[in-house]
Amino acid sequence: MNYRVQFTGQARSELKQVGLFIARDNPVRAETFVDELVNHYREMLSLFPETGRKVEGTEVRQLSYKGYTAFYEIDGERELISILHLVNLEKPLDARGIEF
Repeated sequence: MNYRVQFTGQARSELKQVGLFIARDNPVRAETFVDELVNHYREMLSLFPETGRKVEGTEVRQLSYKGYTAFYEIDGERELISILHLVNLEKPLDARGIEF
C-alpha cells in the first residue's frame, strides 16, 4: 500500500530554513539536500508509514535522516502521511515552541 505524503505549511517553512542555512556555505548543495530530504521521506513513509517511533504519549511519529527529524501523523483511513515538522534536533523542540 502506498500512502500519500504531504508536508504541512509549517514543515515546508522549516525545509526552506534548512535550505537557507546550508546555502550560506554551499548554495548548490542546499538545493540538492532539500530535494534529498523530501524524496527520502516521501519514499520511505509512503511504503512504511509506521517505521518511525511514536513520540511518547502521542500518535505523532518521528523519523530521522542525515541529522534532520520529521515528525508526522498517519491517517490510515485516507492513506495519508502529514509531515508536521522537519527540524534538526540540535535545538530542542521546546526551544522551538513545538509541543505534541
